Amino acid sequence: MEEKKRKKLPLGVVLLLILLCITVLLSGTVLGLWLHGRNTMQEEVAPPQKADLVYNGQEYVYRQGMINILLMGIDADGLPTEGVRDQADVLILACLDPGSKKMTLINLSRDILCDMEMLQSDGTVIQTRDQLALAYAYGGGLHDSCRLTCDAVSGIFYGLPIHGYGAYYMSGIPALNDAVGGVTVKVIDDFPFRNVPGYQHMIGGREVKLNGEQAKFYIRARLEEQADANELRMVRQKQYMMALINRCLTLVQEKPTDLLNVYNAVLPYTLTNLSFSRIAYLATQAVELQWDGEVHSVTGELRLNEDNEAELIPDQDALLELMLGTFYEEFVPVQEEAPQA
Repeated sequence: MEEKKRKKLPLGVVLLLILLCITVLLSGTVLGLWLHGRNTMQEEVAPPQKADLVYNGQEYVYRQGMINILLMGIDADGLPTEGVRDQADVLILACLDPGSKKMTLINLSRDILCDMEMLQSDGTVIQTRDQLALAYAYGGGLHDSCRLTCDAVSGIFYGLPIHGYGAYYMSGIPALNDAVGGVTVKVIDDFPFRNVPGYQHMIGGREVKLNGEQAKFYIRARLEEQADANELRMVRQKQYMMALINRCLTLVQEKPTDLLNVYNAVLPYTLTNLSFSRIAYLATQAVELQWDGEVHSVTGELRLNEDNEAELIPDQDALLELMLGTFYEEFVPVQEEAPQA
């Protein structure tokens, strides 16, 4: 049987784990950084010692060496700034499993209703329950916001460890889009683009090569009065991301030196707690992993609250199934050898 072709790494991970690594690659110090990154990452993903989850009578244990990185798209009009209550509109958990050579991407709706912390002006923290996107706003910007968002996502997955994060401010989409020479999509007719000044040509069903400003509008716009407005927008975001991936792969094949232009376009809009050494290590790990080509989702019941805001109540059974398939494996107790007579 012919071996299944390994899929390329998706752009969201490429940008964070590889493009940010370009300066390291050019410095000639990759080996030392890789070794340091490997050691520090491995210290945080120590092997489990016992079964830590039971489902339908079966014991499961967390996969050894699993690395989980939260990628966030921040709905902002400028550069990363402290004190600005922006929201995380796009959240993708990149789950790297070096043991099984697999990578899983999980999309989390901004509307997921979950527990989170809110940072007060005096530095104290209070507990609240709200849409996942607001966890970033409640941190007041920058790394505090990223940390609170990671904590909220961890809580959704029953305390799942999040080993790092990367936030990309979506105000940088025009620069990124234009750096790759534009991205072509078949316009999805779920928003009245025909009625938006300057975008009359964006008619549903037609292929359009988006310029930077068009790309930003296409992935950010939504109909506020619809409960599923964000779900429809997520369809466009996934479509655009896949088209952007293909465009970047073409760019790498045709003119790889242009990646430096992409790097320069991305860097001012990126925020991460990953050091260059960890990024170098993760990049080398990621390129060896197989991706099934799917972006999995946390599903549930979508409803409007009393303020007419959308809330997604996760389906706990479906969530648990997703967790078991991604982060856990069946626990097999080690059989102790009987002492010899």
